[in-house]
Amino acid sequence: GTVMMDGGGMSGNSAVYGGGVGIERTIKDPVFNMYGGEITNNKAASSGGFGGGVYVCDGTFKMSGGEITGNTATNTGGGVYAARKGSKITMSGNARIADNEVTDSDGKGGGVYVGTAVTFTMSGGSITENTTSSGNGGGVYVNGTFNMSGGTIENNTATIYSGEAYGDGGGVYVNSTSKFNMSNASITGNSAGKN
Repeated sequence: GTVMMDGGGMSGNSAVYGGGVGIERTIKDPVFNMYGGEITNNKAASSGGFGGGVYVCDGTFKMSGGEITGNTATNTGGGVYAARKGSKITMSGNARIADNEVTDSDGKGGGVYVGTAVTFTMSGGSITENTTSSGNGGGVYVNGTFNMSGGTIENNTATIYSGEAYGDGGGVYVNSTSKFNMSNASITGNSAGKN
């Protein structure tokens, strides 16, 4: 099934998985196309909260416009969380993922979390001013494959925890078994507590 969003907003919601939107394969090949509108100020609550704004599990999220802003996840993916083989994220146009946060220690991906066997393709848009309060990957945490051929990752923060742990990858954190391919894009002004 396919859902399209081209205006309006989803705000002030709360769930364990996907505070704003959940995309999961309870139906065949779920697809969420976002052309405009706002997904803002939602929460993925509890100690295992994944995807403050959007949660993708064995589905496809295509974002070519609109904003995902001000969302919070306790554990992983403040703005967008994607996991399981077959999940895909594409980001293009004027899409914006900004001011999202992961709050727990060892949190991953303030803006976007790209899980194992997931592909994230970014050809435009911006990922800005997202934060992991005590974790890695302020902007994007990559456990799968991230192909970046355009757009901007800017002014994101990965904060150190207890003086020693975490705080790596202010803009992008790439796990040792993952892939990050970049051309004609910009990563600038990000900060990390460690590296």
